[in-house]
Amino acid sequence: MFLWNKSTGELDLWEDLAADLETGDLTYTAYPVATGWNTGADLSLQAADANGDGTPDLWAVSEGRTVTTDLFTDLSSTAPATLTRVTGTLTTD
Repeated sequence: MFLWNKSTGELDLWEDLAADLETGDLTYTAYPVATGWNTGADLSLQAADANGDGTPDLWAVSEGRTVTTDLFTDLSSTAPATLTRVTGTLTTD
């Protein structure tokens, strides 16, 4: 699950998310994947493993039909991930 603070651009990824129904405890592994990521932008987001490497990535579509795929690698619990950005434009035929 990605968590994005739109006002600061902080983007985190929580993996191995689990809830204990008896105690209400939530457990997860947290990765701070980016800082300053699309701060203040108005985006529609979708998470998926776009490049098939086993790490979730994000697709974002802006109001101008610009599609951005952010591929995350080198996850760390203490530092931002490596980000590779691929950008294109949606067209209709």
